[in-house]
Amino acid sequence: DEVIRQFSNMTAITSLSPGGVGPLLVNELLRKRELTALCDEVIRPFYQTRCELAVSWLKTSVNDARLHIHLPEGAIFLWLWFEGLSISTSQLYDELKKEGLLVVPGKYFFPGQEPGDEHAESCIRMNYVQSEQDLRKGIDILARVLRRFW
Repeated sequence: DEVIRQFSNMTAITSLSPGGVGPLLVNELLRKRELTALCDEVIRPFYQTRCELAVSWLKTSVNDARLHIHLPEGAIFLWLWFEGLSISTSQLYDELKKEGLLVVPGKYFFPGQEPGDEHAESCIRMNYVQSEQDLRKGIDILARVLRRFW
């Protein structure tokens, strides 16, 4: 209880009092009207390329029609749906963790759904912005573990 209380206090303080460096940098980019160019010419292309690479590697490595990749619409995550998986994605999380891969089970992103909702229990959220080497390694682990449960 004490650890939870202290962690909650720390989280509240850091959320209410963010550091000044980030806002200062963004303010300067806005003042000079450089933020849009930075987003259009550097940030968006980087994430778009990494997303396309991850999708391509997933399709090649998993190579199963039961893998569904929700339409990527930005951010740094892909939503993957494993149709007909014989275990929940909470169990899949445990299996992947043993292999050194961390993903986020989808059930945490379906608030208000009935417990055990089939779709919520068969999706994961996967980050794709780590190094290309780590991304490739993670996708290979995912593909290998999925084969055991499909």
